[in-house]
Amino acid sequence: MPMKNTASHTAAPIVARPSSPAPPIAPVVDGAALVPQERRFLGRVSRFLLNVRDPDLYRVAQGHGYTWSEHETAWTLFRRASGEGRTLRAATPSAARARASAPIAELRIIDGFENLWFPRTRAIIARVVPKEHRAAFTEAFFRDLTQQPLGPAVILSVRTYLTRVAALPTSGMPGAREVRDTLRARGLTDAVAGAMLTRLDALELLQPGAAPPAADNGAEDEAAAMAAQREAFTALKLWFNDWATTLGTAYGKRQLITLGLRVVRRKGAAVEAVDGDDA
Repeated sequence: MPMKNTASHTAAPIVARPSSPAPPIAPVVDGAALVPQERRFLGRVSRFLLNVRDPDLYRVAQGHGYTWSEHETAWTLFRRASGEGRTLRAATPSAARARASAPIAELRIIDGFENLWFPRTRAIIARVVPKEHRAAFTEAFFRDLTQQPLGPAVILSVRTYLTRVAALPTSGMPGAREVRDTLRARGLTDAVAGAMLTRLDALELLQPGAAPPAADNGAEDEAAAMAAQREAFTALKLWFNDWATTLGTAYGKRQLITLGLRVVRRKGAAVEAVDGDDA
């Protein structure tokens, strides 16, 4: 239970208490998961948000401009910074890990396919597609698609290539069907393309529990969610530092600890209250 505030039960004036303001929280470390220091910081914020609702403590904060709007803003940032909406994808085996364990012999076969058909396709496009559409066609087909060195990255590049080849017959771009027909005539038949896709699928699923190839979009979603979490974490730090500074002289030492504005460091049997974020 929070300690009873010794200040007057009226909103003004507020009697300042001697105490050092909390120093800024250390910078965020980039990464998929929060580091221990960051999780301790979230614990301090939750302690503040829960305990400042006490009427005596809130009355003091209110006298320094703390409103319910500020309170709700902090809860929103806290939920997002804590990872609300993020999945457990990062904790499960991924397709990327499965690709990393692919046998080198299989990768050489896929790399050979890439080395054969990427330049052939460029040459066919240059010949078959009408001149006025050639540059746009080439740019669209090979957007973010380049030959990769021997390694797991060739799996994704060849899969992307085959997906675009399969879409040619139904494409509205001039010359698209002619490009597919020419590729078939040169040896890239539907059967050959299907056999390569089967090989790619087998490599993607080498590791038990690995996500299927289509989960690459999930990786992009997770990256976006992680970035949003980090953005909220940074905003929450600024919010907390603002109010820790504003209220750092408004309460007694025990009240500051109750609100998470000061932390307790234990040294053996002794308990020492210190300013800082090392909760």
